Amino acid sequence: MAIKGKERKSLGILAAALLGLGAWGGLEARAQTVTPTTAWTNPATITWNWTQQYKVGTGSIVNGSAEITGDVDSESYVDQGDEVTFTANADDHYHFSHWTGLPASVTNVNPATFNVSAAWTNAIANFAIDQVALTQTSEYSTVSWDTSNVNYGSTAAIDVGTLDTYVTNAPGQRVRRAAPTITGNEATYNP
Repeated sequence: MAIKGKERKSLGILAAALLGLGAWGGLEARAQTVTPTTAWTNPATITWNWTQQYKVGTGSIVNGSAEITGDVDSESYVDQGDEVTFTANADDHYHFSHWTGLPASVTNVNPATFNVSAAWTNAIANFAIDQVALTQTSEYSTVSWDTSNVNYGSTAAIDVGTLDTYVTNAPGQRVRRAAPTITGNEATYNP
């Protein structure tokens, strides 16, 4: 019996679907071949195996960037159990603080390397501005603070001072607090 027209087309579509040559899940399957290592002499079963994959990615990041390396495909999917590395790169005068959206075991680690067991699609590398240490010293009186940190690039005024304005250092002698000497950075003392 000859198969013609619509019947032939229907059988062709059915055969393509049965052989995995059609579209499924938005991805078009590709024709593949199985070549025997010896001649086909026995009935054979071809069973397709599947690997769970998870999507990985980053969300919006400010004051730096992040990259993902490992066996990540062009659509950002990784096979379950495969190792990936999320690396945070800080902009100038910022430093890595922590991750959000990654496993708890790597929250404070950079680069963060782990085996994928779930989708991690909104990982955020958090950055903090670098700090500049300021130290205040005095030979004769207690200072209002010893060491303080300010944000890099800040132009905010800071309060400085000593506990005393005058200190008696010998009978009939005293020292008076004068303007401080500032080294390491340009600043103006405002009494």
